[in-house]
Amino acid sequence: MDKTYEFRDKSDMIRTTLDDPRRALKAQHLEESALLYAELYDEDAALQALTELAVDGWPE
Repeated sequence: MDKTYEFRDKSDMIRTTLDDPRRALKAQHLEESALLYAELYDEDAALQALTELAVDGWPE
């Protein structure tokens, strides 16, 4: 999908040009972090048991 931008001034254009890649990189880092946490969780039975204890009794 192509993006169409309308800038108020040059400063707005530069800010957008810099912010878009930063947002994409931040999202990529967040996804990588979540995958690493999921992998650690899958491999750690004690952590899984601790998590179950923590959520036991919480409303569904």
